Amino acid sequence: MAYNPAPSDAELLAAMKFGQEARKYEDFIRGHRFPIGDKPWDGGVIFTPWLSVASAAREAAQKYRPFTLAEARRIAEKSRNSLMLVGSVYHTQRGFWRDLHVVILQDEKIHQPAEVKADVALSGIRCDQYGSCEYPAGFSVTFRRTFSPWKDATGIITWSGEERRFPLPLSKIR
Repeated sequence: MAYNPAPSDAELLAAMKFGQEARKYEDFIRGHRFPIGDKPWDGGVIFTPWLSVASAAREAAQKYRPFTLAEARRIAEKSRNSLMLVGSVYHTQRGFWRDLHVVILQDEKIHQPAEVKADVALSGIRCDQYGSCEYPAGFSVTFRRTFSPWKDATGIITWSGEERRFPLPLSKIR
């Protein structure tokens, strides 16, 4: 199994079946998750064209709406040759998300994103009994395929002079 930037109809049908049968979100994203740092709430999901189709099929099934191969083809075509990382990260500095940036490192080459969206997620502020708080940021980063989809890579997320690296197991996802 490897990430295919342009899935075939057979792969799209498999994604549709997977999405329609997935009940729990954790089961659905298993294998596509990545950690960022050592806290369980810092992390994200790698959305490939296959997982994007599965996600749309899952959403349709949850609403008891049919989902067709034609819809799957449109979604796959829209996300063709791209990869999206969606996740969250926490930090003690308010507003750190304003200069959040993510790149992919593969074979000593840096791949810049085509689009970065980051915003504060107010509902997830975590404070301890001493009043020290961590503020969450959600992000969505889209990459055009300038890297090999069959080789593992490293994601690097930066903000305010800080950096965290995380594994991107591209060779093991669909």
